[in-house]
Amino acid sequence: MDMDEVRVEWTKEQFKAYLLIYAANANFLETDEEHEVILSKVDQEDYKKMHREYEHDNDFQRLQKILAAVEKFGYSKEDLSALREDIRQVINAEGYHDELEENMYLYLRKIIS
Repeated sequence: MDMDEVRVEWTKEQFKAYLLIYAANANFLETDEEHEVILSKVDQEDYKKMHREYEHDNDFQRLQKILAAVEKFGYSKEDLSALREDIRQVINAEGYHDELEENMYLYLRKIIS
């Protein structure tokens, strides 16, 4: 699957849910604290739908979908900054820095800037 084949039929809120789920799972574990932060930022139905899709996708597909969605929605600098802050809040939800999550944050920061 290359970028030209990737189509996301998501709303911005669904993309936000998918992105935050992706960030929360950087260390292969979505904690209750991360779950709560995500649900404070997105609708529960969007969360459930995107979580099912996330579980179905492999890591390559996940990244391709994230890149396609960023391109599709044409976010402003302010919107991208807000998304990065939401990601930061999710990975800091546990109150400590997990190295895998920190690396994921740095990577996501690059691809959604």
